[in-house]
Amino acid sequence: MAAAPATQPASDQEHRPSAEFEGARSTVAKAFDRAERPPPPRADFLGGQYLVRMNTPLPELNTAFAKAYAVQDEKDHARALYALVCDPKMPVRSNAVKALLGVAIPHMVSLLAAASTELSGINARRLVLVYERPRGSALASILAERAKPFPESFISEHVVAPLGAIIDQLSDLGLCHGRINPNNIFFADEITLGECISEPCGYSQPFLFEVPERAQAAPAGKGESAPPQDVYALGVLAAYLRMGAHFAEARTSAEAHIGRALGTGSYDTLTRNIDFSDGMTDLLRGTLHDNPHERWTWEEINLWTRGRRFNMLPPGAPSAGSRPFFIGNESFNHLRDLAQGLYMHWDLTGKLLLEGTLIRWVDLTTGRKDVAEHLRRAVATLAAASSRGLNPAQVDEMITRCLIILDPLAPISVPGLRVHVMGLGTLLADLMRLEANDKIQALLEIINLGLANLWADLQKRKEDQLPVDFTSMLWKLDRARMVLRAQGLGFGLERVLYDLNPDLGCQSPLLGGHYAANVREMLTILERAAATRFRGEAPMDRHIAAFIASKLNLNRPPELSELHDLPKFGKHKAFVTLRLLEQAQEASGLSALPNLTLWVAYHLLEATDHFHSASLRKQAFTGIEQLAPKGHLRPLVELLNQRAFADMDLGGYNDAVVSYFRMGEEIESYKTRTALRMRAAAVGNAAARQIAAIVLAGTVIFLAGHYLR
Repeated sequence: MAAAPATQPASDQEHRPSAEFEGARSTVAKAFDRAERPPPPRADFLGGQYLVRMNTPLPELNTAFAKAYAVQDEKDHARALYALVCDPKMPVRSNAVKALLGVAIPHMVSLLAAASTELSGINARRLVLVYERPRGSALASILAERAKPFPESFISEHVVAPLGAIIDQLSDLGLCHGRINPNNIFFADEITLGECISEPCGYSQPFLFEVPERAQAAPAGKGESAPPQDVYALGVLAAYLRMGAHFAEARTSAEAHIGRALGTGSYDTLTRNIDFSDGMTDLLRGTLHDNPHERWTWEEINLWTRGRRFNMLPPGAPSAGSRPFFIGNESFNHLRDLAQGLYMHWDLTGKLLLEGTLIRWVDLTTGRKDVAEHLRRAVATLAAASSRGLNPAQVDEMITRCLIILDPLAPISVPGLRVHVMGLGTLLADLMRLEANDKIQALLEIINLGLANLWADLQKRKEDQLPVDFTSMLWKLDRARMVLRAQGLGFGLERVLYDLNPDLGCQSPLLGGHYAANVREMLTILERAAATRFRGEAPMDRHIAAFIASKLNLNRPPELSELHDLPKFGKHKAFVTLRLLEQAQEASGLSALPNLTLWVAYHLLEATDHFHSASLRKQAFTGIEQLAPKGHLRPLVELLNQRAFADMDLGGYNDAVVSYFRMGEEIESYKTRTALRMRAAAVGNAAARQIAAIVLAGTVIFLAGHYLR
């Protein structure tokens, strides 16, 4: 067999830039230096009318993810306005923006403008919301300064009536406000309800003002809610104003409040040992009902404010077991408060399930044999999957599944994390903002295990009481499992982030902290960023790729299709970058992006320099030099994405490789024949010497014998 060549083909050696590459890169760089830079956008203005005064902050109007500043209306300087500058790392409620922009609702701040704009104070582009500025002080501060609570007449006329009307109008728009609490309600001569757009629904809502199942979830993981949640918050607000600040101060533990509310009911928990009038009792019994189907609507609230008395019976207590279940020294009588207790004692729950004591209690004392059977199946299925016993991750999965079965209304629970299905996207954004990697992995496990589908199967609510876009969310989560397995550009964790948060701006560091709500804004920011990043990193990372792929709904990794047979090139980051940005430019409608195109070309040249054929490299370099300054990415794609181009390079390279090895074999063959001749000569010389020695010896012996005779 012939020996292997001493060297490898050129493509397998360390690549050395060609002279043509250096020349082409220099040409593109000079073209970039000559290119006209986009003018800086006008800062601090929205719609040419509203001037954000970045030197006049209004911290009393800040929200969880937005800073407040004074605003001047250029058409009416007398108007009292303010702006919320939103955090680009969290999504806003775009459904609420669309529904409320330009809509006047009495006793609620009006949203006058919503747009992304450049801000001088932070030198960055941000989403800005412009509102009418509420007059007066927050009810919480007013109540804290008062020596006594508000009278019922004030609560009925100035609080319940206007807020009830707001809830009704928001309901007609398909919205839940989510921030009805004393810190977001202002009073001067009349009441004004603050904004609800700049943070996820209910993010900053105090736990007392949330129904128990929402109070259980992480602040960013509550998801969108429905109008009955606002009615519940209105009832809590009425009790709070009637009893004074100590009403909230006496309930400092969220866990204790939630557990009691799940065990005895919210109405009983919030009004226990408090003597309300008959009229106030009617309101609280109607608004604090744990069953949203039985909770009052605007019709009953409106009648109540007009003096109607209903003689409401107290909401029924949750169905209890015939005897309590004990976890340590704590006793539980109901499935929902038991589920809460099991979550709080996670380390003990696995043993209780595997031993069967918990399932027997459910079966024998609650009458819920259907729940007991679901629990048995959940435990048995996981136990059967592991012949060597459950590992810790499997035990956690078993507990999570069983908690969903015990309380389908509660959030999905994993150690240290509780989230509703509709809040998975906003919670993921919040965890990525905080770089909480352990919790991110826990959230992804919820998606990968398909726990949302189990939760959905157990829901018994009416169709109109299910969360908005419920079915769409389940479809997104099914797709997310496939997206997580595809780790190429445009997929993976970042793609899930944007698929689940269509309102979230692109998070790429390449954008320099600027907010980009859509592909068009992202490309515009990249066009400007080229001025400082041109000779550095390429204009692509996992966030930009995922943002484009999500907005364009790409189902497969992008590539130059005609280079597919050349995997080294077809999936090369530079070519993928070109393809993605070309699709983005086409979708955005932006006619020319000369700075960005030259930026792409500058990094594209290096990948093109790896083509094997010198003539094709030269052709590609020349085409890139000519096309890039024009600002259109599609011609660059058409230049490089040619079947003949790929075939010539692949065929020529393969022919060169075959010729290389054939020449190597011939060289080895020649070496072999030369060696054989040399070996034959050596053997012949040795034999000749031996024969000569023998002949010489024979001759000597013969002559010696002749002369001795």
